[in-house]
Amino acid sequence: MEYPGSVPPPQFQYYETRVGSAPLLENHCHSDFELIGVLEGDITLTLEGATYRCASGEVLVVPPLAYHSIAANRNATYRRLTVLFPSAAIPEPIRYDLLTQSSTSPLFRQKELPPVLAALAQALSATPPQRYAPLTESLLVQLLYCCAQPGRPAPPTEVDLTVQKLVHYIDAHLGEKLPLEEIAGALYLSESTVSHLFREKLHTSVKQYILQKKMALAANLIREGIPAGEAAKAVGYDNYSNFYRMYKKAFGSSPTLK
Repeated sequence: MEYPGSVPPPQFQYYETRVGSAPLLENHCHSDFELIGVLEGDITLTLEGATYRCASGEVLVVPPLAYHSIAANRNATYRRLTVLFPSAAIPEPIRYDLLTQSSTSPLFRQKELPPVLAALAQALSATPPQRYAPLTESLLVQLLYCCAQPGRPAPPTEVDLTVQKLVHYIDAHLGEKLPLEEIAGALYLSESTVSHLFREKLHTSVKQYILQKKMALAANLIREGIPAGEAAKAVGYDNYSNFYRMYKKAFGSSPTLK
């Protein structure tokens, strides 16, 4: 796979965690596609007000700018492989199919996935991993192709329609200040109700949710060539120094096009 211009290549991570009394829980938002392949364990993905249960051999594809968290469902060893794909690094037809499929359901259960996942994990854990770069690239293409195929969507185990409405409102107004009072009023809810829903269903505060969404969108705009000052205004920051500080805190680097 060739990556145009300043587009970074996919980023791989392999995790192996022994889940004890404290459940595994993550909350984040990316400007990229995130592919999560479960090699061992039983997890639940919470994605913008809907939850999906994912078992060993299954794959989740989280679309860009979608806030999500992961929790383990039982005390056991949990192994997974994650890959972050910049949208521009994925060929247009596959990118469109991935967006279409993952917006319907992020969970994929094709029978071809378990052996591909196992082979990819083995190739990535090899020493040195560069020796298996051609194999890794081939497996990634196969994995993306499998996930982009049309099929019967896996239904969520739970959907909170109120949370989804709140999320949609926030997404449509990321270029604004978005005070809690305004968000609650738009859906005729109290501020305490909105705060409680975010804590209970999305495992985060309203403030942190909005901040992560704004920073992910800004990173996407900057990667597309938008100047950092314009990206700051596009996500509701009139004061660039405030934007700079929050961006660097979120990503560990300054908001400049690499």
